[in-house]
Amino acid sequence: MKHYLGAIGHASFAVYLTLERSDEPGVLYATGGATTVWIDTVRGRALPLPDWLRAHLVAPA
Repeated sequence: MKHYLGAIGHASFAVYLTLERSDEPGVLYATGGATTVWIDTVRGRALPLPDWLRAHLVAPA
């Protein structure tokens, strides 16, 4: 399984993944993605991503 980071927005970031078998490299068996939104759970509104999280997301691997 490989994970990829997509777009990083003001209050969200996207992640994607691919799944392939080790005995069949390059043959995709599944792909998927999701967008995570940082929210204020009391107000039910999006909040800006915290600086510590944004720094972690943009840091080189």
